[in-house]
Amino acid sequence: MPADISTLEHYYGQLPVEGGLDARCDMQLANSPRSRRVIDLGCRRGKGVYKLAEMVGPKGLAVGVDWRAGFVEAAKAGVEHAAQKGGVAPDAMQFVLSYPETLAQSGLEPGSFDVVYVNAVLNLLFDPKLALKNMSYLLKPGGILVYNGVLATRPRDEGVREQARRIGNAVQSAPERKQFVSWLAQAGFNMVSFVNNNEQRIEPSAGADEGVAVPVVETDEPVSFVSGVFEVCKDDHVDYHTQDLKQDISQFR
Repeated sequence: MPADISTLEHYYGQLPVEGGLDARCDMQLANSPRSRRVIDLGCRRGKGVYKLAEMVGPKGLAVGVDWRAGFVEAAKAGVEHAAQKGGVAPDAMQFVLSYPETLAQSGLEPGSFDVVYVNAVLNLLFDPKLALKNMSYLLKPGGILVYNGVLATRPRDEGVREQARRIGNAVQSAPERKQFVSWLAQAGFNMVSFVNNNEQRIEPSAGADEGVAVPVVETDEPVSFVSGVFEVCKDDHVDYHTQDLKQDISQFR
């Protein structure tokens, strides 16, 4: 059963806001989003949306979604300046206040977006699986989810993951690759694939700024992490049966 709003308010209200990898704003997209409708989930103060607006051009739309009212207001306040600087129309950018788990009730039109972009903040969401289903709900058939974040190379100690989530560590709270793929399949996506050559090992203490460490959970868990850009397609015609899903996940590396 989905969490109620008061539970979401409490959870997100206690997360650290600055410094973690979830504050990084790279906006790495494997394919040009020109003339596309794109969502940036966890847009913070809008910097990524301003970049996306330039990428999509005059016939596209960049929508930022965040659950922190202060961030959304700051993002809206910067639209005019960003439009002048980037040479785009102000109405090419929109900002929406919503929790990731309640995107389906945010007023955004279902099945109307070409791309949903989310960074490492995905690992910190209250319910990543439900959030992914909401992202799928907003995407067109054939639309793309771009995850610019971190995955673990082997199965996780869930206790460590939960501790890492509570302190806002977006690296150490990463799911294992196959676990992530199963979430995607349950949300209506095809199997994930790497879309560029940026996969690289990343330390649990990595934050948004190079050389600045974030708090970590002290553990002997034998796991390492990789950062990269993962792209997956929504396809309404895919109906995974348990045997097919297990086979696809077993082949994922």
